[in-house]
Amino acid sequence: MYKFNQMPLLMHMPLNCGDINQRGFFSLSRGMSRRILLPEANSHRNCLSSKGWLLRLHRHSDYTVMVVCGSERRLAYFKPGQETWITVDTGNWYRFHDVIYHKGRFYAINWLGYIFVCDFTGHVPNNLIVVARMSISLLMSSSILYLVESGGALVVVTRSRANKFQVFEVDLTTNTWTKVKDLGNRALFLGLNSSFSIEILDSSICERNCIYFTDCSQVEIQFTDKWKVNGKNMGIYDIRDDSIVPHFMDKSSSRIALPMWVEQSYFF
Repeated sequence: MYKFNQMPLLMHMPLNCGDINQRGFFSLSRGMSRRILLPEANSHRNCLSSKGWLLRLHRHSDYTVMVVCGSERRLAYFKPGQETWITVDTGNWYRFHDVIYHKGRFYAINWLGYIFVCDFTGHVPNNLIVVARMSISLLMSSSILYLVESGGALVVVTRSRANKFQVFEVDLTTNTWTKVKDLGNRALFLGLNSSFSIEILDSSICERNCIYFTDCSQVEIQFTDKWKVNGKNMGIYDIRDDSIVPHFMDKSSSRIALPMWVEQSYFF
């Protein structure tokens, strides 16, 4: 449960800051930014956020990590004791859009709307099992697919080029996709490398029933040519009426270090 001072921050590269090692942290609750010298975040490709921590991936990680990487958007993982990242043998499956750790297992979704679970029971976790598939009718208008855990449930969020979003709760046991028309007192945060949901305790700080989204992901940059970049393609989407309002009025100065969410604020 998120308190007043634990709202997500938007990490971005300040416009015209003159130092590529600087990062701005925009507070949704206070409507202001603070700049911090953070050379460790110089490449967002190796920088993740989770529960208020910024993580820089390297070869000496003590955790099992799975990512989407490469020009074909394939899956790769790193386990303690390994010397390098290992690409998962996905066969003809490629162009994965997102991956999530949910209830003790890694799940991934590709551009065709297939959800896979990655089997880590063996020494080499190369066994991908299809556990659900989005119907063609739901997939047709989608450009980007996100996996998010919301209130303990696994949801898939679709995003169109026009920034229209749809939310579906997925029952992996029956392959049932239920459209979510009301998030209740929750909000979703979608971004470059961290997507999550929070419970809203004070609607004066953060809007309920809304999706806070950031600029284009690497999928969008690579596979489309009409997306706005540089921190412009961001906002708050209300799933009740499809309206969009801004949440960050400034701009980001980098096409590579795109804005990303940091889940909680302990220092702002």
